[in-house]
Amino acid sequence: MTIDRLLQPSVHGLTEDQLESARSLEELGLLREIEEREYIKCVSPKDDDYFEVKERGCDEEIGLSEVPDGNITCPGCGRNIELYKKTRRSRLITHRDDRGVYSYVRDVIKHELDARASKINNGLRFLDTRLKPAFTVRHGANQTRFLIQFEYTSSEILDSIQVFNQPLVVVLVGNAVPQATQYEQRGLTCVAASEIIEIGDSSADIEQLISSARESKIPAGQLADKGIDLYSKHRSRYTWREFEHTVQHCFSASFETSRLLGGEESGEQVPEGVLSLDYEDSSHAYIWDAKYVQEPGESRGLSGEYENMAKHLVNFRRESNVKDIYDDLSGYLIISPGVSDSSMVRLAERIQRRLTENDDDWNGSVTHLQFDALVHIFQAVQSDRDGVQAKSREFRKHVHRLFTKGNYHDPDPDTYMEADQRVFDVSTEDVDKIFREFIAPQEPETERVNIDGYLANIRSLDY
Repeated sequence: MTIDRLLQPSVHGLTEDQLESARSLEELGLLREIEEREYIKCVSPKDDDYFEVKERGCDEEIGLSEVPDGNITCPGCGRNIELYKKTRRSRLITHRDDRGVYSYVRDVIKHELDARASKINNGLRFLDTRLKPAFTVRHGANQTRFLIQFEYTSSEILDSIQVFNQPLVVVLVGNAVPQATQYEQRGLTCVAASEIIEIGDSSADIEQLISSARESKIPAGQLADKGIDLYSKHRSRYTWREFEHTVQHCFSASFETSRLLGGEESGEQVPEGVLSLDYEDSSHAYIWDAKYVQEPGESRGLSGEYENMAKHLVNFRRESNVKDIYDDLSGYLIISPGVSDSSMVRLAERIQRRLTENDDDWNGSVTHLQFDALVHIFQAVQSDRDGVQAKSREFRKHVHRLFTKGNYHDPDPDTYMEADQRVFDVSTEDVDKIFREFIAPQEPETERVNIDGYLANIRSLDY
């Protein structure tokens, strides 16, 4: 019997050989106890009443731990059993200690890496589910999360873990071990607890696990597709966290030059991400925030968020090195399934007030990029990746103009004209128009854009 089998919640009927392995796990604190339990069988050839009851064919087993001497009723067939006619049997039963497993795994990893580990008290949230226990290991300048899973995990939760695409090692225990293939098919790093127990004094395997977790090879387009699918099928369980990462994957798959800035909690004092659109001799950067709306057709207001969002822009321009790399900050993108027009205007007004208070002047745009429009851009690029790449300068140029010079559809003009700042709304209609009228007619470009240089620029942004 393997270690993985012995680490089931409980195992009934150990042989003497298996008992030795179980005792070793008990000494390591992985099993709470090894219990000897008496039982009888309702019908057994070894019993004195066998010929009286063999026609019943009942295979019920009845535990005797709390049964007094005398007669009992079989819960399977309901017959009265006279205990003096039965042969008492016993079996050894293990009981896993989940806290012990957590402590052992954490301590082995700390020891092998000579690193610090801290428990994540609330676990890790994916969709509407918190998975526990989990801990963070800090080793050198890096940190990696470890999640211990004792039971089967649904496919949509695995998809959510994939969408987050963060350094994570999942340790599989007991009933979770057979699911390893499903983790691996999604590019997730997992390991059976038995492998950690057998590592011994060599840290090579642990280091390899962490290296695998940190070097994600999942294409951004695949991650975007998975995030969009979760958004479509599990919207009531979807959270702002999945939404933020889905937006990032759509940007990365479409333009390559986007990165996340925000932290793990809502309301951070930094924008959630930054996007650059570079072409020819022009370099343009945008900060962006993703605002999730759960109900289809619902329009979200930004009341209570204006001040923080205005700080995002003002502080980013003042404290980052954006002006050293780009032509200032071109715009502030709000990506959402639905933000009201009036909220966008109020946000622009609050930004203008902040700029005035800081004796600052900014001529950028504040743009609501409808989430459907972002998905439309992503899907248009995916469906004709070679064609778009052959016209990368035109593509990036016209998307930049769309974000900063106005939409082609007609929102409420009176609402938008109220703002001193330039405020725009980008829809799927606008995206269709730039692909149809501005990109499609262009001839393929003779030189490809310098994506490596653009990536180096956005990675050098310091904030």
